[in-house]
Amino acid sequence: MRIGESEGTVTHISMLTTRLRSVYGEELVLPNTVVMAQTTVNYSRLRSTGGGQLTTDVTIGYDAPWRQVHAMLLRAADKTPGLLRDPAPTVWQIGLEDFYVRYRLIVAVDVPEQRIPVASVLPMIGTVIVEVPNPGHPYGVRGVGETSIVPPLAAVANAVSNAAGVRLTHIPMSPPRLLAAIEEK
Repeated sequence: MRIGESEGTVTHISMLTTRLRSVYGEELVLPNTVVMAQTTVNYSRLRSTGGGQLTTDVTIGYDAPWRQVHAMLLRAADKTPGLLRDPAPTVWQIGLEDFYVRYRLIVAVDVPEQRIPVASVLPMIGTVIVEVPNPGHPYGVRGVGETSIVPPLAAVANAVSNAAGVRLTHIPMSPPRLLAAIEEK
């Protein structure tokens, strides 16, 4: 059950509070005034098998064939351990944004408490290149790997700064630049 930002299994309901057990083993005590004022999602109430539901949204540009997107999402669900095959996973197109279509993958898990652990053990998803130009860029290009290279560069810059006592703010951090920065200090 999700109540506002809190998620877990209801363990106790009293006149003043509702208690949830999170997947991390935490006991969450929510005043019933908060429960009544928040959006509540019950993942298991309408499921006859007692399991729960897991959803994820994906956005892909208009140029991508929708059948290919559906097939990719269903294949990812098929390769994910802990998901029920019955009811079968489904894909819905739920939104038409400015530059892309929003898809929702809906799958079932056997035990509602497994919603987050199942999401964290998703298999490595193979890359499928779906070329979609970026209308917000003059050449239509999109960035792919920039976010994965930013943290290592910062870590290297901090290590160099700690070792040499000077901070280099431009790359490449070559020995001549480091020596010049030390001499300027």
